[in-house]
Amino acid sequence: MDAHYDFPGVELRRSEYFRRQMAATFVSEPEAVEQRHALGVENILWSTDFPHPCCNWPDAASKIDSLFESVPAEEIRKITWQNGANMTGIE
Repeated sequence: MDAHYDFPGVELRRSEYFRRQMAATFVSEPEAVEQRHALGVENILWSTDFPHPCCNWPDAASKIDSLFESVPAEEIRKITWQNGANMTGIE
């Protein structure tokens, strides 16, 4: 354990719990794309933030192209829709 306190029953590192049980969303932060491997490609989800006024709609496709410019297609697929579908059981 990497903490200064004793947590009975906590056997994994915090990062392992995060990868196993959590996800984070982002809208237009390039830092999320840059840090996708540190966070876990399966643990991040891109969002349009629709219907909020500052959302990516109606130009979401070009924003995805720009934000994910050098990202492999498989990772784009996971981050933009597959990770969310997996969380709901949709395949």
